[in-house]
Amino acid sequence: MSPKEASEFLGKLFSQEGIMVKGFKINAQSPFIANVKHEKGTTEISFGVNQPKASITKLITIYAYIEEVVLGATGGSIKLRNFPDINFSYDSSTFFKQEFNEPFDFKSIEKDIENRFSSEDQKIARLALQYANEWATICRDSGITFSHADYIDRYLMHNNCYSFVKDKVKEDLEDRHGSVVLTWILAYVILPIIVRWIVNKVLDRLYNNLYK
Repeated sequence: MSPKEASEFLGKLFSQEGIMVKGFKINAQSPFIANVKHEKGTTEISFGVNQPKASITKLITIYAYIEEVVLGATGGSIKLRNFPDINFSYDSSTFFKQEFNEPFDFKSIEKDIENRFSSEDQKIARLALQYANEWATICRDSGITFSHADYIDRYLMHNNCYSFVKDKVKEDLEDRHGSVVLTWILAYVILPIIVRWIVNKVLDRLYNNLYK
């Protein structure tokens, strides 16, 4: 991809129009600061610590941070914090492909939540399950096959899922109740325990193709 084409791509990415990649509509906030390198037909746009927040929409909309965009001769990738890379080709049959897969069904985990947690902690656990499902759905639709993951892949996915879910639940609770309400014990003891339990349950089912 030429520098001109890369500029046009970024113009769409950082606009209300956004870009469509593998059925995901992705548009990011601007202005932004980035390091740009173009060499041998490949353009790399790295955002460093100034990662722009992006909305990623399919059946639902979630928010994540873009670490890097790589645009090569025949395709590219969008690297999101705490997610696998979203790789794509410029072939219209894949780049603009529209797919609408349903989120995973984790009814059995919902029942486990009722049996394990108090009524207040159940609210946090259900919220964590919602975000874990959103994370897993985006990973699947970007090309991840959980049952084929090896030990290293599972280690990385666990860390990514845990970080994403914990951050999103904490943000959600702060938005609803204010940061003052989140005590040290809730933020640094109770929340991590609940999130880790949910993430372990979700990934165990994904690795073993158990979605009910």
